[in-house]
Amino acid sequence: MKALKTLMAAGALGMMLMGNAAMAQSTNTPPPVVVPPNPGKILDELKALVKKFEAERDAYLTEQKALLAELKNATTEAQRIAIRQDLEDNRDDFLQDLRKFRMELREIISQLKGKINNAELDRIIEAAKAAADGHHKGQN
Repeated sequence: MKALKTLMAAGALGMMLMGNAAMAQSTNTPPPVVVPPNPGKILDELKALVKKFEAERDAYLTEQKALLAELKNATTEAQRIAIRQDLEDNRDDFLQDLRKFRMELREIISQLKGKINNAELDRIIEAAKAAADGHHKGQN
């Protein structure tokens, strides 16, 4: 994001340095219309991933509550130890799922950022090339 802002600032500075004479020479063609790639597919994947995680979280919490209730009603020490082990195993499984979710989330977000930033960057580069070509070729 910082690189994009810097590039945009440099482009604006370059346009200011060209002055009014260069601007007067340009033809009145509108800038090219850049249609960003459809991020809808990635967003749908992201929504599906979040829903899947929410379902896993709810199942984990439900199972933990049930195990805690069993622990409260356990009568022998052996039952308590077994239930505590189940609680710990359940927690470890959930944390493993959480790590996997976070990795997938990072991957999807980086894909989304790459598509959005590349389209915007391509538009800026093409606009700069068009402005430079008109200026260096001496077009009126």
